[in-house]
Amino acid sequence: MINMIHAIRTLIITIASVLSLFLFSSCSSKDGTPGKPRTKVASEGVENSANDGDDDEGDEDGDEAPAKKVNLKSGDASKMDLMNEYQFVNIDKFNFDTDEAGGAPAGWAVAETGGRGIPATWKVEKRTDASSGDRVLRIVETRNSGSTFNLLIRDKDYGADLAVRAMVHAESGVEDQGGGLVWRLRDSNNYYVARWNPLENNLRVYKVEGGKRTMFKSVDVAADASKWHAIEAIMRGSNITIRFDNKTLMACGDSTFPSGGKIGFWTKADAATSFDSLELDAVLPVKK
Repeated sequence: MINMIHAIRTLIITIASVLSLFLFSSCSSKDGTPGKPRTKVASEGVENSANDGDDDEGDEDGDEAPAKKVNLKSGDASKMDLMNEYQFVNIDKFNFDTDEAGGAPAGWAVAETGGRGIPATWKVEKRTDASSGDRVLRIVETRNSGSTFNLLIRDKDYGADLAVRAMVHAESGVEDQGGGLVWRLRDSNNYYVARWNPLENNLRVYKVEGGKRTMFKSVDVAADASKWHAIEAIMRGSNITIRFDNKTLMACGDSTFPSGGKIGFWTKADAATSFDSLELDAVLPVKK
């Protein structure tokens, strides 16, 4: 009898452990319910494969919380799959062509995560190869390193269900290059970020909570660092979709920051980067 009770108790503990792992996975399934990373993303036409390698982005202070990593094969799905579920209504756009060259754009604030008191210098510059018009936004100087994240934040709040898209051009950086977009930003220590790094040939999506960065997913991306590339983050509810050069590459879910907030540009450490053609769309359900 005692052996039977012990066996039942062991079985209950085992079941509880399995349920705990399932319910508290760091990245959720596409419908927003917590779960293990999916082996296939049907609507994007891409597959996940495990990658147990280290995150070697030079976070020497050890501030990046551990998270499961997933590499995805590049998909060629269009945005039509998302448009079947959502409608995208443009609510704001910036190409910086009306901003004065040589200074920071009006309505934006320089900030840092994990800063050491040396914020990057952001300026509007004239450029013949701008993705639109003749001006771009650029980090012209950054002396940061390690786990410092450079931010330029729009001084305006947006709704939670939002698509943020911009063109990005890697300029320089020994430790890091490239950059990306932040959204649902509460402050410089709490937000979501998607970024492209040509030094590592990958695209990743994270949350930064309390200044600590946690990676959700990673995909290998081979892209020419000398050219402009489109990066896009789409979030409705807890569902996150990341696109690069008009391809849907990652999807996961998280509910850490459920409400709207600010948006902005992001680079890490010494990454000097140009941005252009920022567009924001409200993501609404398709009317049946």
